[in-house]
Amino acid sequence: MNGTMKARVLSVAACALLSWGAPACYAAVATPVSNWSPEGVAPSQFSASEVLTQYGLRRRSAAAFVAHVTFRQGSDTAVMTLRKAGMAYRVDTDIDGAHYSMGRSAGRRWRQTPAGTVRAILSDVQGDDLDRWPEAIVGFDGTSCTSGGTDAGHWVVACRSTGDVPHWFFIDRQSGIIDREVEREGSRVETFRFDDFRQTPEGLLPFHWTVSGPQHDAEATLTDVEPGAENAADLAMPDSQVETFAMPAGANAVDVHAGFNPAGGITVPIDIDGHLEHLVLDTGTTQMLMDVGEASRIGLHVKFDHAVARTVTIGSLRASAVPIQTVNLFNGRVTGIIGNEFFKGHVVHIDYAGDRVDVLSRSAFVPPESAIALQADCSEGMPLVAMRLGNATRTRVALDTGSGIVILARTFFRGDDASPPIGSGFGRSSYMNFLEGPLLVRGAGQVSIGLGNVEIRNAPAAVEVDSRESLDLPLDGIVGTRVLSSFEIWIDYDRNRLWLRPR
Repeated sequence: MNGTMKARVLSVAACALLSWGAPACYAAVATPVSNWSPEGVAPSQFSASEVLTQYGLRRRSAAAFVAHVTFRQGSDTAVMTLRKAGMAYRVDTDIDGAHYSMGRSAGRRWRQTPAGTVRAILSDVQGDDLDRWPEAIVGFDGTSCTSGGTDAGHWVVACRSTGDVPHWFFIDRQSGIIDREVEREGSRVETFRFDDFRQTPEGLLPFHWTVSGPQHDAEATLTDVEPGAENAADLAMPDSQVETFAMPAGANAVDVHAGFNPAGGITVPIDIDGHLEHLVLDTGTTQMLMDVGEASRIGLHVKFDHAVARTVTIGSLRASAVPIQTVNLFNGRVTGIIGNEFFKGHVVHIDYAGDRVDVLSRSAFVPPESAIALQADCSEGMPLVAMRLGNATRTRVALDTGSGIVILARTFFRGDDASPPIGSGFGRSSYMNFLEGPLLVRGAGQVSIGLGNVEIRNAPAAVEVDSRESLDLPLDGIVGTRVLSSFEIWIDYDRNRLWLRPR
C-alpha cells in the first residue's frame, strides 16, 4: 500500500455539480460503528430509560450555573471557568497568557485556539488535555442512551449523542450517584472517577474528580458553583478568525518552498521562534502539531500539551502567537504537522506535478476554468466532501494529504443504497496507525470512485474491518495522495470550496 502507482482519472462528466441536502458546514455525521465497551460490563434486562428514570437522571441539564475549576496535571495548574445553560456550555482557560475556549452549542462540541480559529470537534479526535470534560458535569440527554448493563455495584448506561463520542455512566445502585464515567475518543479510553458530592443549583455534583487514560493523569476540583443567568444563545459557537498567517503587503501569491516525496507526502520549511523545522503539510489535521520532544528541544514552554510560539514564518508568510499542540508523533519519527490554521484566510494551491505549494490571496484568486468545483465542509478543520462508490454516496470523506490510499469506512456498506462488499479474501488484514489510534483494514485492490463529476478508476483502496481495538472512525472514508496526486488542487477553507484539475 506504500507504492507510487497513482490512480487514473478517466473522465470528467459535463453534468451539474454534486450536491447534498445538508448545508456545507453541517454535513450529516457518520456514526462510528464499534463493538467496544468497558471491561467487566455484563448485559442487563433493564433499559437505559428505566435506570435513568429510577434515579432521576433522565435529563441532567436544566439549571444554568457558573463554576470555577482548578485543573492539575503533575506540577501544572490552571483555573478554568465553566458556564452552562441547559445542554450548552463553555469553558475558558488561560495558559501562559494564551486564551483557550471550548464548549458545546446546538449539540456540537467546538474549540477556539488563541489565534482565534474555531472548529467543530467531530472528526479529529486526537485528544486534548483541555477537552477532558465529563458529561456527568456538563450535562447529557438520556434520550441518547441505551442499555449498557451492570457491573459489581453499578448500573451502566451507554450514551452516544449525535456528533459526539460514546460515554458510559456507572450509577451506584444504592445511592443513584454517577461515580464513574468512561469515554472513548478514537481508540483512547478516558476514565473519570467522582467524589466529594455536594448539593448545588444543578443538584448533587462532585466537587472533585480524577482523569486517567493513555495520555496524562489529572485531577479537577470545583472551587465554587453559583447560579448563572446565561442562556444557550450566550454560549453559541463563536465565529472563527479569518486569517492566521499574513501575506506581505501587495502580494497575491507566496511560494512556500515545499518538498514532495515520491509517495506524495509534502513537507514545508518553517521557522518557529528562530528554529528551522520541516513539518508535514496535512489537510487532514486541524491544528499545528509538534512532537513533544522536539517542542521541548527548541525551547517551547509546554503546559497541558499546549504551547504558543512567538513568531512563525512559512516562506514570506508570518504569524504571531501561534498555538501549537504537542503530542507523541510516532515516537518522534515525525517532527510536526501543519494543519488548519495555516489554511485560514487564503486559498492554498497544491501542484503535485510542479512540486509546488502556493498561498494565494483570495481577493485576487479566480478559479481556473478547467477546474472542477466541489462543495466541502471545512468546519471541522479538514475538507470533507461527498464521494460515490457504486450507488452509495457518503458526505463525510476527508481529502487528506497526510494519508496514502483510499480508505472506505463500513458506512459505505450499510443502508438502503449500500455498496456490495468488496475486498473479501483480498490479502490479509493489517492495522494502519493514525494519531487517533490503530485502524484495522483489509486490502480491496483497486476501486472506482466519484468526487463531484470526476470519475476515478483504479484507485488503491482498503476497507475498514470490525475490530475491538480499532479507533471509532467518525468519517465515511479518506482519500489520500495516491488519488490526490492525480490532480492540481485549490482549497478555500473559509468558504467551504475546493477545486480539482486532473493532470
